[in-house]
Amino acid sequence: MLQDPVIQQIEQQIEQKIEELVTPVAVSQGLELVAIEYRREPVGWVLRFYIDALGGVTVGDCSRFSEEVSTLLDVEEVLPHRYHLEVSSPGLERPLKKRGDFDRHKGSLVRVKTRESIGGARNFKGELLLVEDFGIKIQVEGRGDTRIPWKSIVKAHRLES
Repeated sequence: MLQDPVIQQIEQQIEQKIEELVTPVAVSQGLELVAIEYRREPVGWVLRFYIDALGGVTVGDCSRFSEEVSTLLDVEEVLPHRYHLEVSSPGLERPLKKRGDFDRHKGSLVRVKTRESIGGARNFKGELLLVEDFGIKIQVEGRGDTRIPWKSIVKAHRLES
């Protein structure tokens, strides 16, 4: 299902504002804020945080982060309506959002979805070979090296080999 571009832009602006507010909380707790999702789902609006840490994330880490972030968001009144707050580990198929995420997973098997077709495809699976200012280069089986610009990446995540 395609989403209205205006709603998508509003969601991205809210996610960006939330990221600015909660990143210091994550850092103070020794955590990395991997991704934020703010979406309308069947249960209503959901604000989902994915956090990580060296050695992994515990339930206690998620609970502490959730409590502090919940209080902060209530005080700052960033969200326009009620929401469900979820905090979890990104899991094995960790999303790749920032350049640093891609840098850390060079040599890994990744799946990338693009906005527009590149060489006749929008979905790519292969080894992440290179991370550069332009974007990334992956080795796609049967297709060879494929360059994907940052602006074209809609979704990307690491796969277990």
